Amino acid sequence: MSVQSSVAYTEVYYVSATDRPYTFKLTVHTTGKSEKAVYLMCHNFAAKVEWVNRLEEVIKSSPNNLTPVPACSQEKAKELIAALPAHNEILSMDYIGNIVVIGTTKGLLTRDMDSETGELRTLEGIDVPVHKIKYIQAIQSLVLATGSDTSTGSQLVTVCARAVAAGTTLYPTSVPEFSQCHIFSAHTTKKNHVYLCAANKHMVSIFEWSFKRGEFVIRNKFSTDKYTGCIYFTEHSVLVGTNKFYEIELKTFAAEEFLDTADPAIKRMLHSAEFHGSEPRQVLTVKDAKEPEFILCFTRHMLFVDGYGGQTREPITFSKLPMEHEAIGRIVASSFSDRILFTDLDQEGDKQIEKIEIFSPVPHIVGRQGDKIFYTSPGDAAFHLMSLDISKLRLQ
Repeated sequence: MSVQSSVAYTEVYYVSATDRPYTFKLTVHTTGKSEKAVYLMCHNFAAKVEWVNRLEEVIKSSPNNLTPVPACSQEKAKELIAALPAHNEILSMDYIGNIVVIGTTKGLLTRDMDSETGELRTLEGIDVPVHKIKYIQAIQSLVLATGSDTSTGSQLVTVCARAVAAGTTLYPTSVPEFSQCHIFSAHTTKKNHVYLCAANKHMVSIFEWSFKRGEFVIRNKFSTDKYTGCIYFTEHSVLVGTNKFYEIELKTFAAEEFLDTADPAIKRMLHSAEFHGSEPRQVLTVKDAKEPEFILCFTRHMLFVDGYGGQTREPITFSKLPMEHEAIGRIVASSFSDRILFTDLDQEGDKQIEKIEIFSPVPHIVGRQGDKIFYTSPGDAAFHLMSLDISKLRLQ
């Protein structure tokens, strides 16, 4: 058993910004059984500190909870990108050339990776949480999901990428006909059409960039019966995960369930006892596959499917609860409460094996660039943004 005093926005995006600081997490992992997590909320911060301290005392009193953390021999693959005061949480990041753009609970920061000083620059114009960033080169803009409720100015906005790179004052422009965004994705097609798909509590909206008007224009809306957990663009459609995975065509906006439930292997998995209660979390692409192949990430499972939703290889089931996943070439990185695990998809046969484990306190994967993944890790005195070079892991 372990206790985590802080909970990431991506874990509880349905909780208001004012309530999240009062939330903590308990994880229970019994040998031979799947890990379970419980999120608890206190009335105030002082009460949370008292609860966490008492629980830590109880947990440390049991020898079963004091398993030593294996020594990490992969330090050469790591790089510290940013260290912020512990009260300023790092939520997101993206790249503009060699400039890292960092979203925090207090706004935006940048770091020029070509600069030897490693100086962090605070950008004026946005002073609310920025929990997702997407740089769209075709329109020289960044799309930002800011805030998390009405009290913090929650909205979807665009800012000029050149202004971000130069460090000048930002003047955000709201995406029209949309508010209360907790998740979005953007994509530029081979024909240079720029699409944006965003979700709030009960609605998924699809926008297209109008080069004539210089803004996103609404194309279609779809109502949902629950929060959207993930959004992913293919070349001709967008995959949306709510209670199921749905595929929406970008030309006709026709929507249908993506998984091929007539596939015996898919049907068997969906109706298994261990899959009960699983929800869509993420979509990844298997690189260099002969035919398009996707990884549909659920609460504890990874399903490998083709472009028609049929199974292509045996699924992966985790005993621990993964938080985020990222694909780098043929390697899949998965974050857990105490480690990042790397799974090699190039192993012979149908069975994928776990290659490397990097231990870190509460790591959250927030992005990737080339062979590097980026993850955050909280500390008592500072909040860290780290990069981990997968190519260096392979050499060791």
